[in-house]
Amino acid sequence: MFKFLISNIKHSFTKQQLMTFLLVVVQLFSVIVITFSYGIINHYNFTS
Repeated sequence: MFKFLISNIKHSFTKQQLMTFLLVVVQLFSVIVITFSYGIINHYNFTS
């Protein structure tokens, strides 16, 4: 199972570079959105 996972990740980096790049961009964007939303919620709870 773990060997298959490593093999799949290696194949993804070598053969599907565009898809890997898009996956990284989506992950970073979701982290930014979650952090921004958390900041807004905390600010709203603090001022209310």
